[in-house]
Amino acid sequence: VKEFLVTRVRDTERVVQSQKEEMSKVQKKILEDQEVIVFLDEKVKKLEKVSTEMKSKEAATKKESADIVNKNEKKARVLSDMLRFEREQMAANEKEWKQEKKVLVREVKSCRSRIVALEAELDGCKQQNAQLKKGLMALTQSSGSMSPAARKNLRGGNGRF
Repeated sequence: VKEFLVTRVRDTERVVQSQKEEMSKVQKKILEDQEVIVFLDEKVKKLEKVSTEMKSKEAATKKESADIVNKNEKKARVLSDMLRFEREQMAANEKEWKQEKKVLVREVKSCRSRIVALEAELDGCKQQNAQLKKGLMALTQSSGSMSPAARKNLRGGNGRF
């Protein structure tokens, strides 16, 4: 019986020792797991902070982008208005230019016809002047004498004949 009890005590001691070792391993594993958990918690906190910063930057960037889009739309509207105004001005100027051109063409035609009429009148006057000179020459030759003033006029001294 004594041997049985001694064996039993030794077996129990071995079991206890084995359980102590097992407990030691479990505690070691628990410590390692806690270190990993702490590390992961810190990593998660850093990532959450980065995420928050990124969201903040994203919001700021979106706002800046929207502001730029609004400014560019306003500029586009202004440029469009300016272009429309310039086109209208160009059309009005072109219309005015065409009207002025028509007036000038009419005036040029009128001036040309007036020049032709004046040239015809000048030719008529020259012919009449020539005929008058011939008549005067014939008259003076038939009477025989001419005053010096009449001769001067006949030669064109004062530009009348």
